Amino acid sequence: MDGFGMCHCGGSVAKLAVASTGERLMARYKGRSSSKAIELDYPHIVEMAVPPSLGLGNRLNAMHDWHLARGVDSHNGQGRREEIDGEMCWYVRWCFADAAIADAFMAEFGGKLVKPLASKKA
Repeated sequence: MDGFGMCHCGGSVAKLAVASTGERLMARYKGRSSSKAIELDYPHIVEMAVPPSLGLGNRLNAMHDWHLARGVDSHNGQGRREEIDGEMCWYVRWCFADAAIADAFMAEFGGKLVKPLASKKA
């Protein structure tokens, strides 16, 4: 990171935002689609819970390998969280342009089909 609040990561430059607490937060890379835009462009969404304290582990690698083996780009939508029985549950959303590919992904890794959280304006 240089003295101007810029982070040079892998040849890309990302601006840092400073929260009211003084904590530095990483902004999205310039030109990168927002998760809302991804869900609108890839409306067939498989949502799955992330196991608490364990994460997806090697399953996450397998999911990325699955995309690579089929020549399908990996797109994630808006993650979300909710409290269930006093414990926070996190969810990841995998987004696909084609319903059949979303079904194949769900058959391999589980999850459920959901609708985008955002909607196109009329």
